[in-house]
Amino acid sequence: MFLSKNITFQIHELGIFTTIRMPKSQLKSGEVGYLITGIKNVDTSYVGETITDTNAPTNSLLPTIKMSQVTVFAGIYPLGDYKLLAKALKQLKLNDSSLSIKEEYSNALGMGFRVGLLGIFHLQIIKERLKKEFLIDVLITYPNVPYRVYLKNNENVTIVNPATFPNFEMIDHVDEIIIKATIITPQKTINAVMKLLSENRGEFIGIDNHSDLVSLSYRVPLSKIIYSFFNKLKSISHGYASLATTSIGYYRTNVVRLDIYINYVRVDELTSITYKSESESIAQKIVHQLKYTIPKRLYPLPVQVMMEGKVIARVDVPPLRKNAAVSGKNNSISKQQELLRRQNINQRKAASNDIELPQKVFSTMFKIEDEEL
Repeated sequence: MFLSKNITFQIHELGIFTTIRMPKSQLKSGEVGYLITGIKNVDTSYVGETITDTNAPTNSLLPTIKMSQVTVFAGIYPLGDYKLLAKALKQLKLNDSSLSIKEEYSNALGMGFRVGLLGIFHLQIIKERLKKEFLIDVLITYPNVPYRVYLKNNENVTIVNPATFPNFEMIDHVDEIIIKATIITPQKTINAVMKLLSENRGEFIGIDNHSDLVSLSYRVPLSKIIYSFFNKLKSISHGYASLATTSIGYYRTNVVRLDIYINYVRVDELTSITYKSESESIAQKIVHQLKYTIPKRLYPLPVQVMMEGKVIARVDVPPLRKNAAVSGKNNSISKQQELLRRQNINQRKAASNDIELPQKVFSTMFKIEDEEL
């Protein structure tokens, strides 16, 4: 029986490994072996599971085993066959217990998966393994951290997908994950490190001196260190600083959902959650970058960022060619009216248009986040 999930099964074969598999009737204390079951679902067990006999079960899980803490979520969508991606992710999960997988559907990207990971570096590893081991190219959406949202009807939900973040009029308050960051750095770089932490909403806890090294302790939001924080820390400390983090828990914060509309259609995959005080500056950067990454069409494509029911940033993606009805100063009234009619028709059809989003659109969001950190 798998003790943590209370799942029972029959053992088809038991044994140890030599140069080959060697079946045995039993495993004794100190032996390292294997067991073969008829379980087909990889989510049934995980690395570190406690296996016990149903006739004489143990009372507790192994105390030394700690489950991996998923801290980052992102969407992974196939550029080819969905079934091949599903099979590949399940195989990766067999030797990566920290990877969590859940199916999801996108209007713009089709069927895909919402995956939970240990961090951005873990996400890059998964992408490279899919490409090199399974020859699968994927599209990865903007990663995010979980938030705990308390609603006005006294309910609370944990949000791992920004598109499911409730509307602002339903929310009482929001909590985010705060971590304790312990950084050991040389004394000559302490000012630069403290400045970096302050720029990332760090709250000072304490400082200790260790000869030529200094140990700094800060409270920092998890969302502020998952992107390029460690790279910048290594850069300003010339590679000498080290970082250790431990989760403190959820604490109240003031964040908002930024919805991105392309051609008057909301694109859930580009939805993000950010601090309200930074929302307007980030929104301006988003529309500016998307103006040059969204594929052009034969007519101007409006890109808007909306927060709490208000448009806070907008830009028009220029068309593939100039429209003769608006080029030059001496335009006839009939040509101008014809252009307006065509634009109105495009707006009405926007809800049914297929919006194609290449990977560079989502990479834009990474660059904007790096600039903010």
